[in-house]
Amino acid sequence: MAVAQPPPSPNKDAKEALLGRPWLRRGETIPIKVMAFRRDNFKGDIELRVENLPAGIICHDNKIEKDKSSAVLLLTAAENAPSWVGPVKIVGKAKIGESEVAREARGATLN
Repeated sequence: MAVAQPPPSPNKDAKEALLGRPWLRRGETIPIKVMAFRRDNFKGDIELRVENLPAGIICHDNKIEKDKSSAVLLLTAAENAPSWVGPVKIVGKAKIGESEVAREARGATLN
């Protein structure tokens, strides 16, 4: 299982902790931390990619390296990216034995 967590929204005057929201403005880049909960003693690389990105948004593939439990994906919006609201899918893929296994990351929140 894997989870994806956007950075918390900054609000320097707030007295409470806010949950992360993936607001991406034109010309900006935000990090999305992807964490894998490894099972059954699996220690190999996990290839990460983002699917369903709208026009004007890019994210280069990354990987959670062998024996590590997390990696960061960087989503970048072009200066002329159109407005868009909707879900994207973060997928992790790994080779386990002779099989290739793919799993979708779930969203995470902080409590």
